[in-house]
Amino acid sequence: MKTKALVVVVLVLLVGAASMAVAQAPAVQYNTWSNGTPIPIAVDRPGVAVLNHQIYLVGGGNGSGTLANTQIYNPATNTWSAGGSLKIATGGGCAAVVKNVLYFIGGNTGGQGYTNAVWAYNPKKQTWTPKASMPTPRGTVVCVVETGIIYVIGGYNGQFLDTLESYNPATNSWTPDPPDASMPSPESDLMGGGLVKKTIIVVNGSDGEPDGHNYGYSAAANTWQTLPSDPTLRQGTCVVAATRGRNHPTLPPDAGPGDRRSGSPTLTPPMRYNRVPASALAS
Repeated sequence: MKTKALVVVVLVLLVGAASMAVAQAPAVQYNTWSNGTPIPIAVDRPGVAVLNHQIYLVGGGNGSGTLANTQIYNPATNTWSAGGSLKIATGGGCAAVVKNVLYFIGGNTGGQGYTNAVWAYNPKKQTWTPKASMPTPRGTVVCVVETGIIYVIGGYNGQFLDTLESYNPATNSWTPDPPDASMPSPESDLMGGGLVKKTIIVVNGSDGEPDGHNYGYSAAANTWQTLPSDPTLRQGTCVVAATRGRNHPTLPPDAGPGDRRSGSPTLTPPMRYNRVPASALAS
């Protein structure tokens, strides 16, 4: 009997301690913004992708010129670190991850012009390896992954492009722009792209001026649909990556090849948005 009573007392104490811990836990604030640690090197138009819960900013440019840096942000610790540099400084390329491999595609190398180069990154060795070149050299493009295939959409190489080309990392091969696969309008500086179920979404591009166009593409049906336009006209690479319950968008960049805006990049902290989780909406 004494043993049972002791067990009951211990359980009561444990439950009580747990209740106190819950009661004392700070309230989580959703639908709010907070500042992250400033980017070590100011940059616009980097390629942005998430690898192993960390956000990679690859290449880009600033007032000093085109950059080769790889800057890595860890949302869990709110810290930045440096990765291996690109072999050629490149801005305006796009980045994507397939099977834990980071790819950087296209861009503008400055003095050498627009490129069709493709690079694969090994995070353990911090090295970049060349892969099969993209058919069309171009920069200020957007990449979206669907079923293990990287779709590279739009861009600029002296003219605004409606091009869609796809890269298969498994075979290291490209499929050129298939018939009727071009975007409904030429777009550069698309703010970002993503996948909603099986539809590739690209948003807010420019054909010389911001146009607010949003499009959806079905790779299976090889068809585009025009989506409602953004009421606020804007442009530039602003890719949103959902990581550990927060959305971490990079800041919109400023002027560059194919963009008629002006300005200079600033060393501004990334803004972090804490969205409402699905569980909070269930009630």
